[in-house]
Amino acid sequence: FIHWKPSAMQFEGIYTPVVTPYFEDFSLNREGLAQTIDHLISAGVHGLIIAGTTGEYYAQSAEERIEMMALAKDMISGRLPMIVGTGAIRTEDSIAFAEAAKDVGADALLIATRLGRPSNDYLPRHYPRRSPREFQDDAGLRAADHLRHMGR
Repeated sequence: FIHWKPSAMQFEGIYTPVVTPYFEDFSLNREGLAQTIDHLISAGVHGLIIAGTTGEYYAQSAEERIEMMALAKDMISGRLPMIVGTGAIRTEDSIAFAEAAKDVGADALLIATRLGRPSNDYLPRHYPRRSPREFQDDAGLRAADHLRHMGR
């Protein structure tokens, strides 16, 4: 597991996901990404979410996703916090993305679980020591409720 103790962070204001711009050949439009980031910052948001739920991360290779984290960090240049989405279908991939996010200097992580209702034994294995309650028959509903209220 990742041993990471960033300073306490207050999640106040507007944290918006960054949509990933692509060219027609599906390659990353770096200039478009920089323009999008600059536009969101000048609009007054308080933080940006890279590879969140609207960042097209699901269609990127692992290499593209990690490159995107580093590019965005450089483009943001410390002007505001960067949250990186590290959710993945496989636990191992989620951990690898979290480690990469730490390495590029993410300020926080956003971990979205896989779609669908997980089995009762899935959540404790995928998120060990992360839930304040025991998982039972309504594990999926309680986990969704817990994730929805994190950071408030």
